[in-house]
Amino acid sequence: MTDTDSEIWKYRIVRCQVTEHVGDLGVAASIVSPPSAVPAFINSRFLGDGAKVPVGEFPKVGSVLDAVVLTYHESGEFRLSAQESSLERARTRAEVRPSA
Repeated sequence: MTDTDSEIWKYRIVRCQVTEHVGDLGVAASIVSPPSAVPAFINSRFLGDGAKVPVGEFPKVGSVLDAVVLTYHESGEFRLSAQESSLERARTRAEVRPSA
């Protein structure tokens, strides 16, 4: 993915599906809408507002979540946030973005 491609996705709200729990670090996910073949990861700190979400409270594998693309990581995956505060900021940003 080029830098230009990753910038198109930055702060975009996506729908993702949890594919795996990655130890106590967070969850792996696939972006289902808009579709993307780029894998995604949500750190446990970004699964909910407040403190780090404990493993027992991770969303179940197969769960579908709304999230915001934060960045494209050098490991080849999108880093997402499912925090409601992140989603609200992204919605606000989309509302005030000037039209082309």
